[in-house]
Amino acid sequence: MQARGIPRQQQTSAIERLLTETSGVLLSAGVERNRLAGQLRDYARRIEAGRRMKPSRAASQRLSVTVSGVVHDWHRNRRYSDWDSGDPVPLPLQLRRNLIGGRLPRHKIEPTLAWMEGDGYVDAQPDGRFALAVGRHVIDKLEHWRWSVPR
Repeated sequence: MQARGIPRQQQTSAIERLLTETSGVLLSAGVERNRLAGQLRDYARRIEAGRRMKPSRAASQRLSVTVSGVVHDWHRNRRYSDWDSGDPVPLPLQLRRNLIGGRLPRHKIEPTLAWMEGDGYVDAQPDGRFALAVGRHVIDKLEHWRWSVPR
């Protein structure tokens, strides 16, 4: 069977390339193999059963783009990085609020802090500060992939 006139061999080639490239990017960005495999199995079951795919989470994607900018700022801004090494330093809550506030209005700071903690972007330190738990680059847009540098 052909989809809109595309020969089966070209369909297969396109699917293989898409899955190979996408999987490679996600694994390089630090996604765990078992998590990726589980999600792919879930999608395969949905497709086989004729069910709809999950809707896009545009709001979450926009927040992810913003958070990747915050991560970038944390690395680049001298106020949030070590003067000698240039590495990002653990920040107390108020400095994290200031950092996020550079990109978002005040009412979005707290939800963004919670999202960063929940998604593993930051790790709580024994002294109450939070350290960045991801590398300099994160996947920031579906249209434009950037490689993650594991920490």
